Amino acid sequence: MNTPNRLRRITAENVSYEIVNLKQVVFEVTDECNLSCKYCLYGGLYGGFDHQETNYLQFNDVKTVLDYLADVWKTHSSLAEQGVTYIGFYGGEPLLNYGLIQKVVNYVEGMDVPRSFRFSMTSNCLLLDRYMDYLVEKNFYLLCSLDGNKTANGYRVRKDGSSSFDKVFSNIKRLKEKYPEYFEQNVSFNSVLHNLNSVQGTSEFLKTEFGKTPSFSELSPVGVRPEKVPEFRRTFQDLNESIHKAKDYDNLRLQLGAFNPETQSVMRYLEAYEDNTYYSYWDLFDDNDSSQDIMTGTCVPFGRKMFVTVDGKILPCERIPHRFSLGSVSNGKVTLDYDAIAKTFNSLLDKMERQCIACSRNRFCAQCIYQIGSIDQACPRCESYMTKDQFLRFENSILRYLHEYPETYELIMKRIKAE
Repeated sequence: MNTPNRLRRITAENVSYEIVNLKQVVFEVTDECNLSCKYCLYGGLYGGFDHQETNYLQFNDVKTVLDYLADVWKTHSSLAEQGVTYIGFYGGEPLLNYGLIQKVVNYVEGMDVPRSFRFSMTSNCLLLDRYMDYLVEKNFYLLCSLDGNKTANGYRVRKDGSSSFDKVFSNIKRLKEKYPEYFEQNVSFNSVLHNLNSVQGTSEFLKTEFGKTPSFSELSPVGVRPEKVPEFRRTFQDLNESIHKAKDYDNLRLQLGAFNPETQSVMRYLEAYEDNTYYSYWDLFDDNDSSQDIMTGTCVPFGRKMFVTVDGKILPCERIPHRFSLGSVSNGKVTLDYDAIAKTFNSLLDKMERQCIACSRNRFCAQCIYQIGSIDQACPRCESYMTKDQFLRFENSILRYLHEYPETYELIMKRIKAE
């Protein structure tokens, strides 16, 4: 096996290419929320994200971003490989700024650019009864945030501390009954895992009530306030551990399918050791031997999406602390310096290079450098680092898993990789 000898740096051209082929642009249309979830990134547990101030994104800023992208797409249409771009709406609770959403949809529908668009939204569904007709009319993909039954959903409370469950559950039920075909095709669920729920309990509840298998998110360890660490530890629940604690593990594993983190680990392992895997379009034309390069588990900026915050910061993802913004939109202008973005990204790689090269897991790393809690320090420490012995044990667990559940390979090849 070849040993990677350096981290693969990026260039301004790489950043430009990802914007030309941008798969998704997400607008944080408001930081106001009608819930006060105990584990929210903007709540008391965390300090790495901008404070919620009941701001609303202005249409002119959205239009400025869309016009900027439209100019890029028209100018570089010959480089485009992605024909569909998803326009996402995020919050806070995005339906609190419903008027802006309508304006943006109308504007996007009138854009003359060489691509098509689809709309998506992440919502707590507390206002779904008011706006479901419009979401169905515009064929939105809707991601509902629900952690399970009333007890499991206990951290998702209203501003006065009362439960949000009954109203949210009723709204989602009404959507399913009124628009069954739309619900089947366009509605999905995400559940945050914590000490009030479990993967098995939440999965069974959502499957029984809505016929859906949720994706799961762990609480983020990045940006936790020092004084809140004990509370975070009490609240946190490990996803893998919760799956393995399930009484009916085999059926749950099959039900989760691509959402199973073990399946995702197998997929990354197979990608790392296949000879015909390319991580970007540019790799097809790279004359250099890049087989000994590694990228960490961090996406090339805008490789997955562009996220625009309510105050105009431009980030590669909504999960990244706002101090890592790559640009901004204000006063009718988008500021994105591709050279500076590449330089900043590479400077983070510089910090991690020695550690990454020594890590035995580096060929299929899943660690985003922005999510390393100590990345601002001169010598950050990656929690995902593996020694040779640790990696061998991990690799053996992957192989045992494939041996015990051989259908996983078919799932990855036919269902996951094809999407």
